[in-house]
Amino acid sequence: MAPSLLHDFLAEDRPILYQIICSHLDTLDIIHLSRVCRLTAHLPRSIWNINRHLSSWVYAPVAFRDMMAQCNAVVSGSDALQFLSREKFDDSDLDVYIERSDEILKFCDYLIESERYKFMPYEWQSKDLQTAIFLTGAFARQQQNLAPLGLLNGNLQDFYELKSINNIIELRRVGHGEKRIQIIATSTLPTAAIIKDYHATHVFNFFTWNRCYSLFPSLTFGPRLGVITKSLNEKLRGCIQKYSKRGWSMVPYCFEEQVTSMYPIRGHRRIGDKYTWVINFNCKGLEHHQNTLSVDLIERYSFSNIGEENWRRVNIDCVPFVSPVLKYSYFCGDVSWTTFLGRRISLAAKMADFTFENPAGLIDFSQRFPSPKPEGFEYADEKILEWYKLWENTEAAKQAIDKICGVFFNS
Repeated sequence: MAPSLLHDFLAEDRPILYQIICSHLDTLDIIHLSRVCRLTAHLPRSIWNINRHLSSWVYAPVAFRDMMAQCNAVVSGSDALQFLSREKFDDSDLDVYIERSDEILKFCDYLIESERYKFMPYEWQSKDLQTAIFLTGAFARQQQNLAPLGLLNGNLQDFYELKSINNIIELRRVGHGEKRIQIIATSTLPTAAIIKDYHATHVFNFFTWNRCYSLFPSLTFGPRLGVITKSLNEKLRGCIQKYSKRGWSMVPYCFEEQVTSMYPIRGHRRIGDKYTWVINFNCKGLEHHQNTLSVDLIERYSFSNIGEENWRRVNIDCVPFVSPVLKYSYFCGDVSWTTFLGRRISLAAKMADFTFENPAGLIDFSQRFPSPKPEGFEYADEKILEWYKLWENTEAAKQAIDKICGVFFNS
């Protein structure tokens, strides 16, 4: 197609035309089309317009995203899947994941004061919002009794094993159709809770204030498959049936050679790697966060995918990683990467002139913020991606050497 025709039909200043054209294309076709040339590069940002999407939940989407940035919030669950698939599911809500109780209170206050939502306590919760938020033990005591009875939100039960959740705060707004927002308090980083607790790969999607991530896009939006990540039980069978009606098929893990050829489930992944679908949002009106927050922080997180043939599932997991020379908390998957990172961090700590009681010079990861810090001290967070790529190249070199040696000794 000539450049003039591309401009006539698909340029960013022709929204009516490109929206009509893209409405007849599936997700992967639009992604491929966006990579044809610079004229079509805008399509993901224009088609997947986060402000337009959020306007069905809030009156002021930019202000909502501003609050997401302030509270380190992540939106996931069925809403993220609907956003990416450009579909609408019946009886769905907006699930917002936040770790810290003070940030949950701040987020809830904003929704109540600015967006006219009301706190709807469960029967086991205090009717006072602040008390309900900070008494997280009540949720821990009640979830085992309430979840089997269906007294927790149905969508939430579908996605979570509830192992990484401390609390759930439900807010509702009645008007032109009831709107329901679930504020989910996690016991770990929100993205770690998603990775550790979701039941199948097709729901491993989420967005922050500035980006959207789909961790298994080729499966989710191509053949519309979800590889099972949890043990089969009655709840999971119900999820499989529900998503079968919505057009997704759940497949169990079989054998490694089948998964490698049919489903691209790799042993170790990083959020934002080449297998992740990333959409950068239009951040007009949010520029002040570009310098105040580490916008690529989430892309330093990694996780492991371990096939378990006996359970017919892929166990997706991660472990926390903290250090006195890192400003933020992280999570890692592969043992080799965790060891590699630990050694680099230890070296960085030694160069920063930290003193360790451990004679081996390794970091005590429980010591988060040593005091006082050496003069001129700088956190090492910005080096994590550089170290990760170095580790990847090292692992690739090892595999290449092993292959060469195998050919040599077996020829």
